[in-house]
Amino acid sequence: MNVDGIQNQDGSIREYVTANLEVKGRRMDAQFLVTALGMQNVILGYPWLVEANPKINWREQKLSWWEETPKVDIYEIVLEIQ
Repeated sequence: MNVDGIQNQDGSIREYVTANLEVKGRRMDAQFLVTALGMQNVILGYPWLVEANPKINWREQKLSWWEETPKVDIYEIVLEIQ
């Protein structure tokens, strides 16, 4: 079944491939279901969006990445202050 609810011209999806994906300069491994997509090369689904967590401007149809800030352990900061 396609994302638009109609039957896929190639039938049911039975295979997948793991590949390295680069999106706007960021690389990641991802699993892709193998099927005919018509005009599209790839569809990035909800699980990918949750995992990658890109910044999306829906009005301008643009995707970018959030600035990565270093993760700091709050307890280390408290220890330094004391």
